[in-house]
Amino acid sequence: MMIPAPVKKGDKVAVIAPATTPSEEKLNGGVAYLESLGLKPVVFESCRSLHGFFAGDDELRAADLMESFTNNEYKAVICARGGYGTQRLLKKLDFDAIAAHPKRFFGYSDITALHLAIAGHCRYVTYHSPMPASEFYGECDDLTKSQFEAALFGDPLCDEIEGEAYIAGDCEGQLYGGNLSLVASLVGTPYMPDMTGKILFLEDVDERPYTIDRMMTQLRNAGVLDACAGLVLGYFTNCGLTDYSNSLTVDEVFAEQLADFGKPVLRNVKFGHDTPTYTLPEGAHVRICGGKLELL
Repeated sequence: MMIPAPVKKGDKVAVIAPATTPSEEKLNGGVAYLESLGLKPVVFESCRSLHGFFAGDDELRAADLMESFTNNEYKAVICARGGYGTQRLLKKLDFDAIAAHPKRFFGYSDITALHLAIAGHCRYVTYHSPMPASEFYGECDDLTKSQFEAALFGDPLCDEIEGEAYIAGDCEGQLYGGNLSLVASLVGTPYMPDMTGKILFLEDVDERPYTIDRMMTQLRNAGVLDACAGLVLGYFTNCGLTDYSNSLTVDEVFAEQLADFGKPVLRNVKFGHDTPTYTLPEGAHVRICGGKLELL
């Protein structure tokens, strides 16, 4: 997988909203953070547009995304926040043009749909990372900032990311994944990469245990878990909430879903909807080794 060129101080970077509109306060705080790094963030119209729960209609958000990639003025593309709506753009995008203009691309949560589509169609690394109007509008921990900034400027990401060996073993492969609900919903579409021999990473937020179970069952029934070489589990934030007194816990859901998985699994890895969070290079070659995720 090709790695796009890093940015330099003084570069213009595009700030877009492919899903939901960020609040003005958080957007301004995130832009100020990018400016403090010596960058020149250009805020696209989608970041201040509203169309129901979307950051403008599909045509506007798709146009912003295409302009941010194909206009050579912008040296990186940074999603302001997630939310909902990115999947609606996929059929409107020209992936040949995106492939012809490789840039460092940042975001997570609903942005998972774009990461998987770009990595699969365009064959270059993107970055599952915190976002300006989600993590960087106020105080933020040093690890979260340092890893995001390293991905921006081309400094080495952390070679070894600590986790807990849930199912022991070693494996290598390309790293694909993101938000579980987005990964599950892409199954059966042309935007889901072939997961054969890949290492799948998953996180989620505000889901009940039964919906986690439903989505993991979808991955099992679709053959995604059979195909992948290993699994990395991050934060499952606020996923213990349930109205059902007899509910399984999230831990029990994973215990049942992975009882016969038979491949290496890391859990409690710091990424997803909480901080501190690592920035993960989507499509890069990695290794699960013991209780660690190693970036190769």
